[in-house]
Amino acid sequence: MNIDLAYWQRISPYFKPQEIYSPASLQHCSHLIDIGFLKKINHLRAKIGKPIIINNWASTRVKIQDRIENAGVRTQNDNKKLGGASNSMHCTGRAFDIKIRGLTGIEIYNLVLETNFVFEGLGIYKSFVHLDCRANLTNKQNKNIKLWTKNY
Repeated sequence: MNIDLAYWQRISPYFKPQEIYSPASLQHCSHLIDIGFLKKINHLRAKIGKPIIINNWASTRVKIQDRIENAGVRTQNDNKKLGGASNSMHCTGRAFDIKIRGLTGIEIYNLVLETNFVFEGLGIYKSFVHLDCRANLTNKQNKNIKLWTKNY
């Protein structure tokens, strides 16, 4: 791990590197992160006032079946295994999937909206929300979109 922990703590007081990076990305591409996006997630956490879960794979308090490893920065290989988009913002440190214990995806989405923070991409899923800072988000008809939902 090639992360300056003193610097990291200044820019990310709410999240440890293990909460942002997958195990593989922490070893192989720990330099890949959008600092502005990381700061925005930390400001979001401060504004919401509740713990945000991105990755919890390093926690000894989490059961194996409840582990989350690839909701933050991930390698291209992990992204492919997960069926992620070939140009996934997760692989460049510009996207996180966030969970808040006890809340549904739509409840998390509403909290994010209440903070007035702008995220260029917002995806609402059953138990989490995808946030990203891509420059352009388009659908299959090549029309700009900022929000999508997963049907269940």
